[in-house]
Amino acid sequence: MELINSKSWYPSFFETLRKSHTSLLLLDYDGTLSPFTVDRERAVPYEGVIPLLIQIRSTGRTRLVIVSGRSVKSLRHLVGNDLNCEIWGSHGLERSIPGKNTEIVKVEAEAQALLNTIMQWAKENNLLDNLENKPFGCAFHWRGESPEWASQIMNLVADKWLTRLQESGYDLHSFDGGLEIRPKGVSKADAVNTLLRESPDVSTVSYLGDDLTDEDAFRALGNRGLKVLVRSESRPTLADLRIEPPGELLKFLSDWLEAVSA
Repeated sequence: MELINSKSWYPSFFETLRKSHTSLLLLDYDGTLSPFTVDRERAVPYEGVIPLLIQIRSTGRTRLVIVSGRSVKSLRHLVGNDLNCEIWGSHGLERSIPGKNTEIVKVEAEAQALLNTIMQWAKENNLLDNLENKPFGCAFHWRGESPEWASQIMNLVADKWLTRLQESGYDLHSFDGGLEIRPKGVSKADAVNTLLRESPDVSTVSYLGDDLTDEDAFRALGNRGLKVLVRSESRPTLADLRIEPPGELLKFLSDWLEAVSA
């Protein structure tokens, strides 16, 4: 465990949580609840994570929300039916609340045409195996590839699309192990801001994430709660605390469960 911001000390946070009637726990998925895998459809959570989350949610004192760049459909498949929690997918463009229909932002025809063009380009450049199609964009992954091929993928995508996307409604974003094309101005901060507005009386909030995309969420949370970087290696971050998965992640969730069960 690495304490980054001395103003947010681990024990005092959980003491506050213990006294709170309601709390908000926001969680990224890939790299946070699940280890990175080359086969993204097999990126199941670390052993022990789902049972802890189910117990935390069942206490009735924590609003549990997953916030991810993945689609809601993909996340529901990976976390299983037992963890029936709220999910924000596609960096906040999809929202799924148990018992309600999934809210999805409409993709305009012009944007869909661009995504179709990118797919065709990927096919022509032998990149289909590295392409992940999303409801509102796509991502090129190179995790597991040789350093040479990974560098080539990055250069091919950036050289082809960086300038062209500036003229569209999309941006090119880097993440750990790839490049993502997604609508301009869309980030996990949108989900965090909405959840904070909906929870004005919640005094104890934490966001756990690992990637650069989670820095937007950390920025949105600001001083409202505890920002936790779930990562084995240090890097520049807005987080207050860094914990290493899976051991320290499981301890964090266990401590949360103990606090809200008191």
